[in-house]
Amino acid sequence: MPALLASCRDEVPPTSGPRAPDAACELGHAIGRGVGTSVGVAISTSVAMGGSHSAIAVRGA
Repeated sequence: MPALLASCRDEVPPTSGPRAPDAACELGHAIGRGVGTSVGVAISTSVAMGGSHSAIAVRGA
């Protein structure tokens, strides 16, 4: 659901977990609150024990 909402609202939800990113990490993090930006395509993955895996890619309108 977060991927679908991100692509429709053009807002990346906050990164879950880290309070401060590692300075060596080149990824952009949304710490504390979402970030408004263009989201062309969002991907959501799901991994479970026993080999059940799925992924969905959504494009906002």
